[in-house]
Amino acid sequence: MKKNLLLFAMSILLSSVAYASFPITQPLDEVLVTNTAEPIAYGGDFNWQAIASVSCLLFGVAISWAFLIPGLVFGIMGIIGDKNMKWLGWIGMIVNAFYLFLVLLVIGIVSSV
Repeated sequence: MKKNLLLFAMSILLSSVAYASFPITQPLDEVLVTNTAEPIAYGGDFNWQAIASVSCLLFGVAISWAFLIPGLVFGIMGIIGDKNMKWLGWIGMIVNAFYLFLVLLVIGIVSSV
């Protein structure tokens, strides 16, 4: 126990003194500075609503039909505006509406019997 405590204390003390890096021999004037890439903007043309619509469709078919309602809403949001992948929004909206209609039809038939 004392040996572990001693090793821990030494590692903390030496970590503030030691520096694990190769020595820099190049003067700062000659260091090559590169431009960094522009960050990806997740607004405007990125159609996350269409992806959420298809994801809700998969959850609605696999887990619970209640996921079909937000899937339908996200599908409608995915086709509004100037976005890429509008086709995915259309697919999500149409298939979510179809499965929701089918589930409500089955619930109506079962409850009337």
